Order: sequence, then C-alpha cells, then structure tokens
Amino acid sequence: MARSPLLGLPKDVRMETFDEGNFHVFSPARLNSGSVEGIKVRDLDCHMALERYKPWWLRPTFGGRDFALEFETQFLFWRTTDGRCGVAIPLVAGNLRAFFKSKNGKLVLEWTGNTEEFLGGPAALLYTAVGDDPHEVCETAMTDVIQATGYFRPRIAKPEPAFVDYLGWCTWDAFYHDVSAEKLLDGIDSFLERDIPIRYVVLDDGWQTVNPDNKKLLALSPDKAKFPDGLLPVIAEAKMEMGIDFFGVWHTLQGYWNGVDPDGPLGQRYRTLPSADGTRTMIHPDDIGRFFMDFHDRLRRSGVDFVKVDNQSSLEKFVPDPARSVQAMRAYQHALQGSALLHFHGGLIHCMCNSSDVAYHMLGTSLWRNSDDFFPKQPESHQFHIQTNVLNNLWSSAFALPDWDMFQSHHEHGAFHAAARAISGGPVYVSDRPGEQNPDVLRRLCDDHGMLYRCPRPALPAPDCITTNCLVENRILKIVNVCGPHEAHGVIGLFHCRQGDAPVADQWCPGDLPFLNDCDVVAYSFRNGTLARMQEDEIDEPRPITLEPLEFDLVAIAPVWREVVACLGLVDKYNAGGAVQDEEFIEEQDCFQVTLRGSGTAGFFCAAQPREVQVEGQPAAFDYNPITGFLAVPVEASDWGNNEVLVFL
Repeated sequence: MARSPLLGLPKDVRMETFDEGNFHVFSPARLNSGSVEGIKVRDLDCHMALERYKPWWLRPTFGGRDFALEFETQFLFWRTTDGRCGVAIPLVAGNLRAFFKSKNGKLVLEWTGNTEEFLGGPAALLYTAVGDDPHEVCETAMTDVIQATGYFRPRIAKPEPAFVDYLGWCTWDAFYHDVSAEKLLDGIDSFLERDIPIRYVVLDDGWQTVNPDNKKLLALSPDKAKFPDGLLPVIAEAKMEMGIDFFGVWHTLQGYWNGVDPDGPLGQRYRTLPSADGTRTMIHPDDIGRFFMDFHDRLRRSGVDFVKVDNQSSLEKFVPDPARSVQAMRAYQHALQGSALLHFHGGLIHCMCNSSDVAYHMLGTSLWRNSDDFFPKQPESHQFHIQTNVLNNLWSSAFALPDWDMFQSHHEHGAFHAAARAISGGPVYVSDRPGEQNPDVLRRLCDDHGMLYRCPRPALPAPDCITTNCLVENRILKIVNVCGPHEAHGVIGLFHCRQGDAPVADQWCPGDLPFLNDCDVVAYSFRNGTLARMQEDEIDEPRPITLEPLEFDLVAIAPVWREVVACLGLVDKYNAGGAVQDEEFIEEQDCFQVTLRGSGTAGFFCAAQPREVQVEGQPAAFDYNPITGFLAVPVEASDWGNNEVLVFL
C-alpha cells in the first residue's frame, strides 16, 4: 500500500492513488475547519516553494528542513535525504481554493471559499507525488491534476496564438499611459527605419475611455482625444502600410482597474455589483459573458487580433462575498476564454493572473504572463525576473505557454533579457522607446522576416538549480531547452543572477539537458565563440565557467552525425539551433545536407576540412579551424526564407 510523503495529516483525510501520485480527500466535517496544521514532509532535505507574494504574481522561495512560507504557496517541490524528490500541489475543488502557509517550521494547508456545497460529500484539496527525476515528477503531477479534476486542459491540448512565433512591440514602457494614434504609428515606423522586422503590436493601457477620478471604464470606444477616428484606421494603416500582421489591445478582466463606472453608459447596459469596500465595481457574473462578447466583437471589427487581459487575480477584491470568489472567477474565465476563442481564435494573453483559481480554469486558452513586470528602472529586479520565470515554469508550463514579459533592447541589460527570452519557448516582444532600439540585440532573436527562433517547449531550470537560490548562492542559473528537427538539438543558458558585484564561478555540462539523446555531441559557446566535442561518456563531465554580474552565455548543443559532422545552426543568433529546419547525411555523396532558416553565420563541426561547401546549389566560401573542427559558412538572406547548405566531406 502506498504511503503519503506527508506526515501529520488527520486520519479522516483519505488518500486516493491516481496514476503516479495521490489525491488527499477531505471529509465534510474537516472542510468546515478551514485548515490543517502541523504537516511535515517525510525525509525532507530541502525545498522550493512558489509563493503568491503579490495578489497577481508568484515567486520562488527556498529553504531546508523547516518551512517559513510568508505567503500563499501554490506549488511545493522538495528533495529527500535519500536523493529522491517530490511535489505537493494545493487544488481548486468546486468553489474551494487551497494553499499552503507555514507555522513553527511546519506546513499549514488552508482553504477559502464556500464549504456549504460540500456538506454532503468530500473534496480533494491536495495532490502529492514522489519520484527520481525532478522534471518528470513535476510534469506527471500536473498531468494527474489536469486529468482528475477536469477544470482545465494541458498546454499541449490548446492552440497557441499565431503571433507568438514573431517579434513584437508593446507600447507600455515606451509611452506608459501617454499613448495616442500618432505616437503608436510613429513608434512602428521607427522599427521600419532601422530594418527591424516586428510583426505584431500590443496597444497597452492608456487607450480607453475611463473616468479619471475613480479609474473605472465608461465606454467600449477609445479615448477620443487620443484616437479621434477610433482604432479602425490606425490598425488598418499599421497592417496595410507598415507590415504589421497582428494587432493586440489591452484591457483588464473587469474592464478597467477599478471595474466599470456604475453611473456611466456601461453601468446602464450591464448589471453591476459593488465590492465589499465600495471602491470597485464588477459586472455581475451573469452578465459578464455578454460584456466580453460585445467588447471583443467591437474590437474584432476594428481589426484587433488578440487581447492582453490584466488584473485577473484581483477579481477576489471585487467580489462582494469572498466565499464566492472561485465561483465568480470560473464564470469570468469561461466568458473571457469563450469570447477570445470566438473572436480571436484564442488570441489572449492572461496577465496579472498567477493565482490558482485562474490557472485551474484555463480550459481554452494557453498564453499567460509568468511573472511580475520587467522593471527598467529597478536595477535589482533583472536577476530576480529571470530566476522567477524559469522556476515558475515548473508549474505553469503544464497548462500554459509562459510569457516572460516584454523588455527593452536598448536597456543596459537588454541582451541579458533577450537571451533568456530567446530560449524561454514563449513569445518575445519589446517595449522599446522609438528611436532607441538596439538592432543588434533584436536581430539575434529572429530571422529576416521577424520569425523567432523559438524553442518548441517551455524552458526549465536544470535539475540541480531547482532548489538553489541563485540570487544569493555562488551558483550560476542554468536554463535548459530543446530545439531543431525532432528536438534533437539543445541549448543551455548560463546566467549570472547573484545579487551584488562579485563574479560567480560554477560548472555546467551537456548532461544538464535532461532531454539529451545518448550520442556524441558538440557544444558551442555564444559568448566565447568556442567549440568542443564530447563523446557520449563525457557529457556529464563538468566544464568550468566564470561570469561577471548580469553576464550570460548560451551553449548550443548539437548531435554528431556519423562521428564526423554536426550542425550548430546560425551561431550569431541567441538560439543557434532554432535555425536548423532539417538535416540529413547523404551516404552516396558523403555529404551532410542542412536546411537553415534565415541568414547569418552557419556553424558546423567537421572532423576534417570539407572538400566543398555549397549554399543553395552554389559553391560557398568558408573558414575552417583544424584544431577545433569549427566550420563557419556565411549564409545570405534568401527570397524563400530558407537556405540549403551542403557540406561535402
């Protein structure tokens, strides 16, 4: 009989085995208590918790054998003294939402919501699982939760919005609230002048008609002073004359920050409810479907392709009765996602949304902001931002495509942010001020047509970084992902995230990639431009690296074919292997054939100098280093976007 990895649960909490883990089911009498204290993890060595430190956002916190959880915790990972690992996930059940806190070094499981509906039956409020592989434990745990609860769907079962494959621009950090039709178009034009191929735009906060005194929405139409002719002509010009394919606009889940104005036109059209403190006004859950349908239909007819919806986890502050918060969130999410699927083919960015009652109702849409904002004026925020995103991915990537937020390419640490997003697997968009863009940073993210070299799955922390706080420990944050045809290529991001001015010396190895196939590989350092080949039995051998504060390296990992050749991709891009579309060894010609997307420097490993290299059927110049075996081939832009490279050995 399986035993729970948790100690201290009451005897009336029943454990039910489901696939790889266990659900802990609470009796009706226990539900009325509201909490269970004194919970411990069996054989605990260390842990990492995802805490809801702000109403809208999560962050990782770290500890040893005692817990000191300051805020609601929605996901708990631990390692045990015998080298295994485990997870505990508080759940949403009906109108109840559970979470961990701590007291005297032990866990406390609390829940909020309406317990009346469970008076006649039990509720599963907690899931646990243990295993040997950290990534597998997290993935299978969330798969179990999704399958058993039925409230939401996995990421891989939901469509990804088309715009996520392209480079975009958001108006927020460029203009903040002071946006207008003229500034918007001038901003797009500033990218065109610098030959930076952005393909979508997000019109952020500042475009709506609101009551400035109470921050409530007055009308669905835009601010007439800023957009005198409405959105339609602005969007039409951006698309027809400026190469923009997708146009998104911002609004909040409640309409605007404090909801809708009950005394305005919208307050007459839709039923409203005041918050308990009287400062906010929400549309009644029975009317919210009609509101989103009306709003999004108007936006769609103006040319809008997707929406970014903010302030989602604040809904609990709007609901007059806190016990009805989960019920209200369910109604709002079903209405929002249903409208987005109908009007925008699922084009929706969930934002300020990291509470579990949002996550566990994501039935139809997949894109979600994964962390607090990029703060260009807060120097201490940049390392925290990257570490938070990749650790949050352990949880969020099961049900969402994580969005690591916009950044500014011209920022002092713009390349640091760009490199992390390049391998994140999520969308990449900037909030550059017009005229200040850094073309070198932006062009390393995408091809000549603005299509990203995006990894096919969300990035994850290397296993040994999951319980390591790289903000304070003398460790480099290692971010891993796959790319290339059949996901046979990999990338390891190495980021100095420690606060302070000291360098960090650490180690990495190709074996940090848990997805790596058993084969010989080559590794190319973006930072140093160096190449190393490793036999299959050498991939776990540590390799030293030292980085100064906020420095990074990206190591492209490629499989070696026939023990003599490998393609790294376009090595002047952040995610080199993302450019590899296809590769094949042609035996009868003793030739390695590769299809690459975009232009730049194609990098190869060759055991010996090739007889000839061809690009698109024509002989091509190349440089070869006989000591390392590195082969560099310049590849120009082509009309059809791809280049076929043949290396004759």
